[in-house]
Amino acid sequence: MKKLFTFLCVLLLIPFAASGFGYLTLNGEGTLLPGVNARSVAFGGIRSLGLGDESAVLTNPAGLGRLKGTSVSISVGPGIGSALMLDSLGQHDANWLGLTTLYGGASLPAGDMTLGAAVAEISNFSYDLTHYTYEFGIELSGLKEIRKVKSTGGMYELVGGMSYPVLSGLTLGLSAGYRFGSARCDSTYKDVEEPDNDTLVTREKSFGSFCWHGGLEIPLETVIFGLSWASGDDDYPARAAAGASMYAGKNRDGTFGMELELEDPGDGNSTNTRIFGSAFLDDSFELMGCLSFGTVKYDKVETGPKMGLALGAGIHLGSAEIDGGFSWTAMSRDSISVSPGQPDELQDSMAMMSFGFSWKF
Repeated sequence: MKKLFTFLCVLLLIPFAASGFGYLTLNGEGTLLPGVNARSVAFGGIRSLGLGDESAVLTNPAGLGRLKGTSVSISVGPGIGSALMLDSLGQHDANWLGLTTLYGGASLPAGDMTLGAAVAEISNFSYDLTHYTYEFGIELSGLKEIRKVKSTGGMYELVGGMSYPVLSGLTLGLSAGYRFGSARCDSTYKDVEEPDNDTLVTREKSFGSFCWHGGLEIPLETVIFGLSWASGDDDYPARAAAGASMYAGKNRDGTFGMELELEDPGDGNSTNTRIFGSAFLDDSFELMGCLSFGTVKYDKVETGPKMGLALGAGIHLGSAEIDGGFSWTAMSRDSISVSPGQPDELQDSMAMMSFGFSWKF
């Protein structure tokens, strides 16, 4: 009987682990990161247009065509996650910390073409949650069960690509490479009354698949239009984005733009809408920001709106540039319940900081 009870608890732990913000979310993707380096984090993770650095090879490789000369850059930064679970026993809070920005990139002009290469984390699987269950009688009594979910890991992309101006005012780009990484999730069950029922379930997953990105940019005198596509696989959704950015002022000392992105187009159709911009307060200091909102669609799960805010700054010192970005995203949804038939609500949020340095030759 005890073995049967333990087995049933393990079965419950698996969907409980699958309901988190990190490994594995309801569609098994971890947390899709809003930006691959400091500059893209500051712009809210826009994907339809290049941002004036090599990160375009990971989003819209056509954006490489607007780079001037050879450049190299690196970025690093932490992410802080938070989850609030609401159920019949009250609320359960969790916070965790992970390294969510790891990036290195380079670009090189080659005649009419511009070549680029980069490696970056694109999805993070950090998650840490503890859930307590109490005995029910006429009144709430002692602690009965403790369930914990802790996961770590990440998915990365290593890609190389190029852009080429095929027509006056039209640049095409293509990049390809490999997605790799791993994730581990430990689910523990502790029976306070019957320690013999204590259980540990460990799930591990490795990633390894070919990926590619394609896109185009139409740079006009005052406006840039862009379209991009990222391939998908079993662990990462395909992503399509369309957007435009307008220069402000005669000296192009600012930008303002909008983008619509579809995650898993034709199937999940989750959306992200971003309103972004930047402004140079002087020749060496740039402010960047983005507001984002969207819908997340999971099969048979009710979700609330997804909201986001990003801010950042860049210090331009001749050939060198120092960037800093901050991003905050939040959403709510029903989870796969710990107690079958009684759905819980999860309110998730993640804050990211990233710091980068680039050098242009």
